[in-house]
Amino acid sequence: MSRRVGSDRLVPRPAVPEPHGARVLRVGVPAHGCHRWRWLRPRGRRAWTVWTEGGRLLGASRERPRPRHLVSAGPPAGFCHQASVVVAAPRAGVAPPTLRNRPSRPPWHERRGPDGSRTRWFRHGSFTTGPAPRLADVDSRPNVLWIITDDQPRRSLRTMPHTMRLLVEPGVRFRHGYTAVPWCGPARASMLTSMYPHNHDCLTNVTLPKFVDQGLDQDTVATRMKDAGYRLGYFGKYMNAHRSMPEYVAPGWDRWVVRITAKQLPYNIDGRVVDVAEDQQTSDAYAGRQATEFLRTNTQRPWFVVFAPTSPHSPYTPSRRHRHDFDDVSWDPPALNEKNLEDKPAWMRALEPQDRERMRRHWEGKLEELRDLDDQIRELVRALRATDQLDNTVIMLVSDNGYMLGEHRLFRKEHPYEESAGIPFVVRGPGFQPGRRDALVSQVDLMPTTLELAGLEPDEGRELDGRSMLRPLTSGDWSGWRRRLLCENPHLDWALLREGRMAFIRHYERGGRELYDLEDDPHQMRSLHRTTDTEPYLTSLNALRGAAGLELRALER
Repeated sequence: MSRRVGSDRLVPRPAVPEPHGARVLRVGVPAHGCHRWRWLRPRGRRAWTVWTEGGRLLGASRERPRPRHLVSAGPPAGFCHQASVVVAAPRAGVAPPTLRNRPSRPPWHERRGPDGSRTRWFRHGSFTTGPAPRLADVDSRPNVLWIITDDQPRRSLRTMPHTMRLLVEPGVRFRHGYTAVPWCGPARASMLTSMYPHNHDCLTNVTLPKFVDQGLDQDTVATRMKDAGYRLGYFGKYMNAHRSMPEYVAPGWDRWVVRITAKQLPYNIDGRVVDVAEDQQTSDAYAGRQATEFLRTNTQRPWFVVFAPTSPHSPYTPSRRHRHDFDDVSWDPPALNEKNLEDKPAWMRALEPQDRERMRRHWEGKLEELRDLDDQIRELVRALRATDQLDNTVIMLVSDNGYMLGEHRLFRKEHPYEESAGIPFVVRGPGFQPGRRDALVSQVDLMPTTLELAGLEPDEGRELDGRSMLRPLTSGDWSGWRRRLLCENPHLDWALLREGRMAFIRHYERGGRELYDLEDDPHQMRSLHRTTDTEPYLTSLNALRGAAGLELRALER
């Protein structure tokens, strides 16, 4: 029996018995005119994969969860790149809901995908997609997935077992990853534009209106990736103050599933405001499911996706499965309620100690929410593996900022210390040299790296503040990387310079300097500014604060 493919072409279906109760779909990229078919058992478990050419059986394999057992010859030479759509089919003999009450002719219901592909639903329950592209036409550029967490301390990454196994161990983990500014909205503006706050001027959490009013949304990583032919999807938290523009959809995104506000739970779904969840955890779960579905159903062309859950931002609402995972976890970091603040600026010496139990409860809530996020990351990776995309996908995991829980008597973020300015920073991708790296990396490096992965020149049209990590990620040689890195908060008027093992902090408005050797004093409890000449650090820091683009990057060397 044949199946109609495209407008008028018939592709013979292979004469291989279907497993009982199976459903069939055709996937794959033809090589030398061949086609790949899959029979799926109920519940989506694979049963057979066969390759045919002109109705002639070329090879077949029977697939179990593990291992895979080869039954006969494999695919012909050249059948090596998986790039076509794989979508769910109804069970054999069960028509999809869209066919109910429809006339008997034609014998299929056709839907056109946003990428131009066609899906036809047949009355007997199986379907085919349109003709797969020729092997020479396949776009082999990698997919790119950003995972942006919310208020995640750097040290919490090791409590996420799936993330450690799936991203950290096969990827590159940076010990010195930093936010551009440790504050939610301004940091997200920096990631989308590769601009430091002193250049994009979105300095508070009333971020989105000013971002749009300045026209910054017209030149972002999204608009450039869209122009490069990528398919784009954003899922989760976009930018703070979205509720003032609830129906706004940022330019470039093909799929837009964005949470409008942190205190209420409607989503903006492609420009429509919809209530989809009851609390923060189920809201993140919804965004995760939508992101996973996007990955599963977009395999014909490269994509760029951002998954940005609100975890582990307070208030903490972990799922029933994880809500007791860290009950009574201890919290006693060395800098908690630091007793001697004589080396700190004068305004800090008057700070009262934080409530230890309150800080502990925050830590417990964050760890339990991160276990839910850990499960979501596992599902994303499973979807990539199931659709044969994992080996051609670059995944970058960062947070918008860190979080302080009583260290130096400080709470929340917005401060220049490691617990606030430092973030988890992990990159996994094909051809990257895995391991831990000491290179100084920033959120502003995400955009240029992503653009270069897409074959673009990052500085074309506008010089970016960040630099592409692609070459050192591939070679493993970071010797030519930046030697200095800026982190700043113009709203509170401080700036941090990281250079080698040193961290220099200048409080401009409140007054004060701090200098720490992070190898000897990783918890920043003994400032060296009184015994060390800090003028060279201050000169470098002031220069960076007034620079942009190539000039800024030259000052980092």
